[in-house]
Amino acid sequence: MKMLSALSIAALLSIVLSCSNQASEEGANAVGSVNEYDTAEEVLDSTVAEKNSQDRKFIRTADIRFRVKDVAKTTERIEHITSAFGGFITLTQLNSSIDRTTTTPVTADSSLECTYYTVSNDISLRVPNTYLDTVTYLIAKEISFLNSRTIKADEVSFQLLANKMARSRADRNTRRMENVVKERRGKVGEVIEAEDRIDEKAEQRDEAIVNHLALTDQVNFSTVSLSLYQRPSISKEMVLSDKIIEPFQPGLGARLLDSLKTGWQVVEVLFLFVVKLWGVLVLAIFGYFVWKRFKAKSAV
Repeated sequence: MKMLSALSIAALLSIVLSCSNQASEEGANAVGSVNEYDTAEEVLDSTVAEKNSQDRKFIRTADIRFRVKDVAKTTERIEHITSAFGGFITLTQLNSSIDRTTTTPVTADSSLECTYYTVSNDISLRVPNTYLDTVTYLIAKEISFLNSRTIKADEVSFQLLANKMARSRADRNTRRMENVVKERRGKVGEVIEAEDRIDEKAEQRDEAIVNHLALTDQVNFSTVSLSLYQRPSISKEMVLSDKIIEPFQPGLGARLLDSLKTGWQVVEVLFLFVVKLWGVLVLAIFGYFVWKRFKAKSAV
């Protein structure tokens, strides 16, 4: 009996010592965790800040302009990346802008046409907010030269809260006015006015719901705007040359006859011109004789 009592006492002492050691270790861990901060207020502020960071809602957007080796192939890869992460394309506008065109004759009836052009594409896509960084990272692997990269995060937590509160107010006002209309037995005009106000409040509630859904959609899905282009390219093509059409010319005999007619017409014009100046000719002849007679008298 003495041996059993001694064993029981020893077991009890070991249990007490293990509990005290565990308590001291927990106390030390607790002290150590608190000692990471200067005061108890900092511990509380850290917990609140972590909770607030989780409650914050952001609309994240990205705008990137860059050059790639091949716009068409890069566009296909971007579409594949977007689809793989649960996103979708909202716009893709592939363009080939012609810088200049030259035509060089190489044979009598053919020419080499060289077209200098630049291929570009404007893409707008939306991806889940949690995959925005991953998608932009994968797209960055396609970049050969980066022009610009802008990523924005606009907080809309207060807007969402305001929409929620506006919807709650509209719900309360609508229910209150519906109860008033049911209980009130007044004039028809007053009842109609009250029902109009109910419709107005319902419209405000619907507007708040739509705004809330729109903001939530923008929070859940980030918008990425991409503007990609490649180096200028050259397209060469052999084309038929435009033949120069010579104007029609009549034969030598016809042209000689036309020349004789034209010469005779010139003679007629000169003759008619001289005839029109007959008065001047008469005066000139009369003056000539007068001058000649005067000269003869002077010689005597």
